[in-house]
Amino acid sequence: MAKIIVFSGHGAWDPNDGYAIVPRHCSIEFSPETNRALSHAFGRDLDRDDGVGHTPDPSSGPLSNVPNMRLYEPSGLSIIRPSTAYDVTQLGAGIPPIHPTRHLQVQLAFGSYPNGLTLAELFVQLGAVVRRSAADVKFIWAACRQTGPRPTAQRHPIGFNSIQR
Repeated sequence: MAKIIVFSGHGAWDPNDGYAIVPRHCSIEFSPETNRALSHAFGRDLDRDDGVGHTPDPSSGPLSNVPNMRLYEPSGLSIIRPSTAYDVTQLGAGIPPIHPTRHLQVQLAFGSYPNGLTLAELFVQLGAVVRRSAADVKFIWAACRQTGPRPTAQRHPIGFNSIQR
């Protein structure tokens, strides 16, 4: 069984951030569909590992190119631990010793990364965890997947985002 690492918080993709490469022996599953904000209720369901009736976007395997999503601190969110099989860590507060077979929920510590962290930066920060894992690693993106709105000539942002559930 794969080790699961869940990214929880606010999220978005700016095309200027480009793409990230999924590390060897890893895959990533994006829970909200592309260009979707994540409703608070649906996010809590995902945190509880209860995405009933939800089919995530297809997973991307090792060495795949994926949008370099940006994770932000979970301000205003009530994120819960999915189950007792998960450890919870806040990047920016130091990564505690991680058990090689326990799952992990990752958040950003408040005030630690004002610009958030890209998926590529998260992969680097969690490299030691991935290398110590006793199994392959499955990352789950449980944050919004909005595409950053762009200002028009009239300076009004435009976008094509909607909320999932």
